[in-house]
Amino acid sequence: MCRGTLRRLISLYTGQSASNIKFQVGANGKPSLPNADSDTLRFNVSHSGELALLAFSLGAEIGVDVEFKRAGVDFLELAEYCFSEVERAALLASSDSDRANLFYEYWTCKEACIKADGRGLSIPLDEFSVTLVEGNPQWREMIGSESSGLAPGMRSRILDVGDDYAAAVVAKVTSWDILQLDLNFIQDHDSANEISCQSDLNHLAPHRASNKARSITATPFPVSERERR
Repeated sequence: MCRGTLRRLISLYTGQSASNIKFQVGANGKPSLPNADSDTLRFNVSHSGELALLAFSLGAEIGVDVEFKRAGVDFLELAEYCFSEVERAALLASSDSDRANLFYEYWTCKEACIKADGRGLSIPLDEFSVTLVEGNPQWREMIGSESSGLAPGMRSRILDVGDDYAAAVVAKVTSWDILQLDLNFIQDHDSANEISCQSDLNHLAPHRASNKARSITATPFPVSERERR
């Protein structure tokens, strides 16, 4: 799924030929580059419907989630199994018109959080809550119980990916921001070698060009039928 695009983007950041990029999978199924250290590029991938989301950071563990907003879902019933008491109460108090958006906001933040943490579904989703950050409508804070083991100060950034989808990215650090990457250049190149040779261009490698040590690139893009298989 989107593996070709992922390899091409990693080649831009690392300067390594896309054909030579190898992946390893952790104990809980999270993919990464081999021999990762504090200076190694981190990445995460999510896919739903006709949209994929890729995120990259330098040295900070990250997670992303994108979800197609499906109709006919009993959000209150699902919340009983995977949301905290605070979140369930907020859903119950929400209007019918707002409930779907709030559910998918919570869900994408939680999924991105457990992916950034690295332990996946071994973290019970009802043991932490997605809460508002005062004065920052696009940001959420992850508040976990002691048993959740979540790192303190983990935050989620809500992403605008269109009315039919919800998306979020989480980093396992307390201070970071989002940068954007235009994928149009990928469509203009036919070979991984042509793309990898541009890896020294700062505007294609935001973490090299920015003074912010914790800059994260989050890139949503449509995927073809062939890539979805």
